Amino acid sequence: MNNFKKFQDKIVEAVKGHTKDYSISQPVIDAYYATPRHQFIKRYRISNTDQWIEITDQNLEENLAQLYDNNPIGIYGENDDFKNPEGKQIATVSQQSLVLLMIELLKLEKGHKVFELGAASGFNAALMGQMVGPTGKVVSVEIIKELIQNAQASVKQLGLNHVEIIEGDGGYGYEKEAPYDRAMFTAGANDLPGSFYKQIKKGGRLLFVLKNKGGAATLILFEKKADHFQSIYSLLCDFVPVTGQFHVQGLDYQLLDEILTRNKIKPKPVNHFPHWWGGANDLNFSYLTSGFHSFLSISEPKFEAIRLDKENTTFGLLDVKSKSLVVVKPNELISYGSTKAREYLLKALQRWMTEGMPGLANLNVKAYPIDRKIKAGKNEWLTKRKESQFLWSKPK
Repeated sequence: MNNFKKFQDKIVEAVKGHTKDYSISQPVIDAYYATPRHQFIKRYRISNTDQWIEITDQNLEENLAQLYDNNPIGIYGENDDFKNPEGKQIATVSQQSLVLLMIELLKLEKGHKVFELGAASGFNAALMGQMVGPTGKVVSVEIIKELIQNAQASVKQLGLNHVEIIEGDGGYGYEKEAPYDRAMFTAGANDLPGSFYKQIKKGGRLLFVLKNKGGAATLILFEKKADHFQSIYSLLCDFVPVTGQFHVQGLDYQLLDEILTRNKIKPKPVNHFPHWWGGANDLNFSYLTSGFHSFLSISEPKFEAIRLDKENTTFGLLDVKSKSLVVVKPNELISYGSTKAREYLLKALQRWMTEGMPGLANLNVKAYPIDRKIKAGKNEWLTKRKESQFLWSKPK
């Protein structure tokens, strides 16, 4: 059956020259044609529904359009896990155009040794296996036991004996096969585990998915320097969160009532301060404030991602010391407890505007081990995690 090729052709046509800085090269396209996506998906959830489809020889043909749709496809997890992923094991096959861009960014060569955090279906690992060839090696570590057997079988079906799918927590890397020329995260992490500073060669590339509080992830292409990683390219995106030892609780939006209760702040607002966001309304508010939102997430320790109700989210600042919370709305700033947090927010807004209103994808970033003594200079912001610290700066 070769009917799937017409769907592959559509993806290839869509990705050729689709980015300003990176076009998809012929070797990546050849690897894609050699790695049929449908062979890696045994079961999937129809987008925006509760319906799961088991793929069989009998129904494969009628499901090809869904399997080659240029969108993420859920392959593991309960139906509500995809809406509320906090701490839950879920897995997807990523959007094909994004996967091909990620493979392109790695600049894989024959003979390269590659590490992947999160095999899921095994599709990414197989693509990379095609790129590095039998003289290379791909090690992909998957934490969800139920996915491993299918991923291994799918890779084996293509004869990629140099691609190894291993059960474990990918946050530790895989020291047995280190050092690696390249590494890739396929899940969002709030911290870069310390093992990667040792397991990636100097000059190697790391595709890291940084997930900050209350927002989509940022895909960052790093190059390994002697003692740190330096960003080369970044892109806003969305990925499932890592689980295991490197999962961080509290990154999802927190209910307003719970924030107030937890910090012993009275639920009745003490002030409504008129403030407009350039024509924002309930529909476009998230988009218009996304740059400021993301800037606060890396520059302001008081930042909070707030869920107002089942459908609506926003952000604000929480000053624990003064028991003050400010909530940002399309046309006002609402203060709880006192107006102290609002004062901090307005100062942060002025700072952001003075710096040219950057978002995460507009900034350079260096990642250092947490035990390095790093100090932020002018036009720099330092974000510290448990094992890494990120030094953000404006492009020169």
